Amino acid sequence: MSARQMIAATRIFLFLATLCALAPDTASAAERWPPWQSYTEAVEAAHQKAQQAQKRRAAASQNTLTNLNARIEQLKTAKKYSQAVPLARRALVLTRQKHANGIETAAALETLAGLYELLNKPAQAAPLLKQALDIRQQAPGQPDVAATRERLAVVYDQQGKAAEAQRVRGDAVAEPPPEARPAPDVAEEPAATDQETAAKVDDEAGAAAAAAARKAEEDAARARAAELIRRQMAQRYEPSPSVRGRVGSGASPAPSFSGRQGIEPKRQYARPPAPPPAAVVPPPPAPPVDIVSPPPPSGGSSRDSSDQDFTVLDELDRDPPSAGASPPPAAAPPPPAAGAPDDPAGGSGPPPTAAPASVPDPDWQIVPVYWGTDRAVQPNAERLAFGSDRARRLETGLAEVTVPKVHEVPNVERPWVVKIPYFDVTLYAEKEDPKKHFTLKSIKAMTREELLAQIKARLAASKDYKDQALVFVHGYNTSFDNALYRTAQIAYDLDFDGAPFLYSWPSGGAVASYTYDRESAQASVPYLREFLDMVVKETGAKQVSVIAHSMGNQPVMDVLREMRNATPEGVVISQVILAAPDVDADTFSNLARSINGLAKNVTLYVAANDRALTVSRNFWGSYRAGDVPPQGPLILPGIDTIDVTAASTDTFAINHSGYASNNRLLDDIGELLRTGLRPPEMRPLKFGKITTNAGDYWRYVPAP
Repeated sequence: MSARQMIAATRIFLFLATLCALAPDTASAAERWPPWQSYTEAVEAAHQKAQQAQKRRAAASQNTLTNLNARIEQLKTAKKYSQAVPLARRALVLTRQKHANGIETAAALETLAGLYELLNKPAQAAPLLKQALDIRQQAPGQPDVAATRERLAVVYDQQGKAAEAQRVRGDAVAEPPPEARPAPDVAEEPAATDQETAAKVDDEAGAAAAAAARKAEEDAARARAAELIRRQMAQRYEPSPSVRGRVGSGASPAPSFSGRQGIEPKRQYARPPAPPPAAVVPPPPAPPVDIVSPPPPSGGSSRDSSDQDFTVLDELDRDPPSAGASPPPAAAPPPPAAGAPDDPAGGSGPPPTAAPASVPDPDWQIVPVYWGTDRAVQPNAERLAFGSDRARRLETGLAEVTVPKVHEVPNVERPWVVKIPYFDVTLYAEKEDPKKHFTLKSIKAMTREELLAQIKARLAASKDYKDQALVFVHGYNTSFDNALYRTAQIAYDLDFDGAPFLYSWPSGGAVASYTYDRESAQASVPYLREFLDMVVKETGAKQVSVIAHSMGNQPVMDVLREMRNATPEGVVISQVILAAPDVDADTFSNLARSINGLAKNVTLYVAANDRALTVSRNFWGSYRAGDVPPQGPLILPGIDTIDVTAASTDTFAINHSGYASNNRLLDDIGELLRTGLRPPEMRPLKFGKITTNAGDYWRYVPAP
């Protein structure tokens, strides 16, 4: 066999092997989204499958609980109590999920408490028995209350808490069973009065406890806000008067820069003075990703019962101090960080106390993004995630995005992934590394009050963009995570030290979801309005700017039209930047007239080589507002139209994000936000002015 035949045979073999490897994944993709189904039908089918899977998991959970209880009994018989404890903990969580505060939960609590009693750990057993006693006392007929009360009293005796044990046993004497209680008569009226007095005292104590809990929540929110500001201030650099591009090297804590002429390092700010050392041992470092469930729509705790169970049980596993031991002295609170407000929440309480700021990692920096969305939560065991479904309500929170020191303006460095187009089939995925990629360090859903405390603290510490908020609304074919990365990239590359916001509407995140995205963008208008109202009226920002991209321009302009007469006094809508609007040109013209005078300046970026808009034009049969037709771009009164056709930086890009993908255009946006200079030829980028019969527009000309 010749060498040529050998090469041909090898190619055929590799081709067949690839087909065999892809066949299962392709079949799975076709099952998830069959070609005869529309996107909406596929989503509905996926919902039905998810409900069926949930029912199967519930049935499996019952089988698991039965097996766990049988295994616990086997280990108890073999006197392997330590091995039985984690199984009993798991059984308790499953039981509580299924029966809440039923008698079954009380029995599971008593089982775990019994194991701790056998291990001679009465301190861990006592809280569990107390919970079980409370459940049994509230159950109809109060089954086995006496036995549980006696077990709890014995555990208190073992701890040397004779008074507690006597009180528990005294409760048994003071509360005879219902059938043994005498019929009430006139002589018992004083006793009834005493009970009413005791109930009133309990109510007052409960109200005081609720007030203390609310105050503790507020203090915790303030502490988190102060801690976030400390970390952010510790990661900034000394100011540099030069152009704001940079290419860093993460090989050493002090990054070195190279690349384009005239590019200066990212400016640096002095870190605030470190707080004095505390008298307690500092907590361990936080994990890379915070897993926080979103708060329920009706308010209250955002954690489910299983999270609470494991938290309580983890506390019980720690050895408590022995009876009579004095508590350690409280550490003196550290002074507030430089630039942080005394009260981020805007109240009059004492300054928040927080742990000392951690030293920033030399390989990456953290950019906070305050997000809002009407996407539905996507099941994810590792972190809070949002998919493409519509939740039909507003969720808010905070994400921390890491930006590597090796980041090159204006890229969004992400792991390399090879996929088959139109199928959710991944051939290769590079491992995520914060030293090389944009990553999501944490994402948390927050109540409006918690989020506003964080935002006010961030704005109070701002300097270059003092009291400014920047809201980004993404376009078509954008996932929630990618929108976070893009927002962080814009804020980081602009050195934006104000408050960066993202509003993410439920885009399908796929090329084939164009019609679904169009409907989702329009359906998100009331929730975007609610989000922008919060930013404008409640955050304390004195200047609010908006960047809308592609299909995101439609809901933004609808909301701005509604808000024209609703902006509070003292707040300025500074800049509205409409990038590559995928909106019908005539419709855009009508909307533009309705928002005329709302903002200090409106800038429209258009391009003749935007392929995404070309596809949209062919789909709708009309020019889009972001197009450049042969007769020239759209020119409207009060709007600066800038042709950025020459801004493409990648031959294979679809040229649809030029506003964020070109160093000089980013510099121009930064100059707009800082100074508001117009017309465009007054800014350092020196756009070329083009005069036509319809009016003037400007054209970007790349530097030679």
